Amino acid sequence: MFQDNNLLLLMFAILPAVFYSLIIHHKAPDGIVKRKPMWSYIIIGFLSIQILTIIHMLFPHIQSHIEYQTIIYDLGNGITKLVEEPTVYAIFIFAFFQVAFFEELSKWFAFRVGKAARGDTRDGKDSPFAVMFYSIMIAVGFAAFENVHYVGRALWGDLKGVDPHQMLLIRSLNSVVVHMISGLFMGYFIALGRRFKNIFKHAGYTILGLLTASAFHGLYDFNLMKPGTMDDYTTILGIHFHTTNNLLIIFALFVSYLMANHLSKISYNNNGLLR
Repeated sequence: MFQDNNLLLLMFAILPAVFYSLIIHHKAPDGIVKRKPMWSYIIIGFLSIQILTIIHMLFPHIQSHIEYQTIIYDLGNGITKLVEEPTVYAIFIFAFFQVAFFEELSKWFAFRVGKAARGDTRDGKDSPFAVMFYSIMIAVGFAAFENVHYVGRALWGDLKGVDPHQMLLIRSLNSVVVHMISGLFMGYFIALGRRFKNIFKHAGYTILGLLTASAFHGLYDFNLMKPGTMDDYTTILGIHFHTTNNLLIIFALFVSYLMANHLSKISYNNNGLLR
């Protein structure tokens, strides 16, 4: 019954993200974040892909409206092949808007759903660090579902030549971390914005968080999507890691540490905070 199943792949797709979450929870200041809301935000993040599906239905294939270029390939013996390929600008639009911005927007909607599901009607219930932490948990759920999605595509043959085990290893060390950092960036600015009663300042910080998360996420995707060579990759134990993106992740982790450390030292002292 269990000899021909993909249960281990499913577990490997989900557990790394959950493991990272537990590490952050363990390192959080005592009593700042609660375990029960943590799991609820992860589950809502897991389901947030449905929000993304609706967004993509409303705004499908933005990059298709950007000009493509005709590439002539010489196949030898006087035979050529014409292929329509996206320009670097089209790839930029796809990476930063069709992928990064829409995914971060869906996470923000999911974060709002999480707040509503908790019945949080008391202003300033969560500390600034907790706001950021729960934003990361939405990203954790999203990343876990995305892993499951790509594993399915690899198993069904949509990703020809891709080994699902190696793919999950790379995604666990790269893509999952990128989603979590993006969630941290968004949550950091949302948490800062909740210090103000002014709706414009509140909304401005939220927009800044969304744009910062989208910019980081988009840059990571753009580096992977644009034309490149094997010189762009570093091979470790037979696995190819994108050199620029991994340096980007390391730098972003350092910035994330500073942001988390900052929020752990502040609290909401004013009443009537906006949610």
